[in-house]
Amino acid sequence: MDEMKDLDMNKAKPYGKAINKKSQNAHLTALWLLASLPLAILIYLMMEIRYLGMEHPFQPQNFAAVLGLSVLSCLIHCAKNKHTPGYIRQLILGPSISRIGYMDWLRVLAVALVILVHVLEGAYPALPPDSLSRHIMAGTAGLGLSCNLLFLMLSGALLLGGKEEPLSRFYSRRFLRVALPCFAYYVLYTFYSNGISALVPGNWIHLIRGFLSGGNGDTPHFWLVYVILLCYLASPFFQVMVKHMTTAMLEGLILVIFLLHGLYTYGPLAGFILPDTTFLASWESIFLLGYYCTTDQAMKRYPLFLTAGGLSALLILWTNFISEGFGPFLYNNALPQMFLACALFLFFRKHGKQSFVRLPAILAPISKYSFSILLIHWLSLHRIIGNVFGINGLSFGIGGGILLTFLLTLAISLFIALIYDNTVILCLNSILGHRSRK
Repeated sequence: MDEMKDLDMNKAKPYGKAINKKSQNAHLTALWLLASLPLAILIYLMMEIRYLGMEHPFQPQNFAAVLGLSVLSCLIHCAKNKHTPGYIRQLILGPSISRIGYMDWLRVLAVALVILVHVLEGAYPALPPDSLSRHIMAGTAGLGLSCNLLFLMLSGALLLGGKEEPLSRFYSRRFLRVALPCFAYYVLYTFYSNGISALVPGNWIHLIRGFLSGGNGDTPHFWLVYVILLCYLASPFFQVMVKHMTTAMLEGLILVIFLLHGLYTYGPLAGFILPDTTFLASWESIFLLGYYCTTDQAMKRYPLFLTAGGLSALLILWTNFISEGFGPFLYNNALPQMFLACALFLFFRKHGKQSFVRLPAILAPISKYSFSILLIHWLSLHRIIGNVFGINGLSFGIGGGILLTFLLTLAISLFIALIYDNTVILCLNSILGHRSRK
């Protein structure tokens, strides 16, 4: 009789666990659905910030659309939460163990520099031409322009050094992870400028055409985004190329890249103008340079790159005290920026296992949402902080204005990225990703 009771109890245990799990899942779903209402209110208020200071009536149809978006987003998050331990933490901070720690630090540095550059560039032209403050700010902005190269080098390092994938899988994944978010943020800029009318179905072709044509006046910083997208297109072929190179061939390629960049940049000063260009002297070569900086051979050249990078930094600062007209010979993919970016990359790599193993929790979200911050920071800086709040780099004195504008831009950009990535882009990825798997 006792054996029968034990048998019945053993049969009841799995059933009890199943009931308990269903109850937990129902409770979790209810919590996520409850969160959709405050999320919808928050998103609607963010949409309305463009009307701050103006009378604008409540739009129930817009709020209903936002509420639908919030409910769908929360249901998707709920489903992910059920199958992913520590999902909420990962949503904000990223994976608990970084795959390549020093690259997380480089992402944070690149984001900080791109914001700082645009804060400074919006401030120092208003200062007297020969003032010390203007020279310092212009020189600092010049050093910060290495951010463009760092973004490209990080992409090249991760993609070219990763596993080979079938072309169809590679392009479909990058469309969902990179191209689609870029377009979604372009749409956000268009909405902020033109209102909800820009998003009606009749304007969708215009939106797509505008994005493929290189953006508009609201997104001048998207030039870098388009360069990154074009490098992604060539990435599978570059990956095969570099992985089949001998060490000597790769070293030779890097030498040719530096020589050609120098020739195309400084040759015209001597009247030497080449009739055509090559990708080895364009931004694609910076993408390849990122891969090179992950190799053992690059670390052997670390003292050389560190010295060249330090001298390049001094050159950039010195020339800004002489004249601001040297930009074409110092910035973008000119040699001083190339040496400086390589020095920064290799410095973080060399000290990655000691000093840059893991990001502090306060910086982890910046690394996780670095690409989205790159996309949205222009709107945060100029349209929200500048136009709505009336704050710029010269407000409250030069030092205070720059610091305040920088921190506000970073904080607002991170906040928008966190919300937008986990609602609009999440839903687009889930819908299109589901269809592509069918």
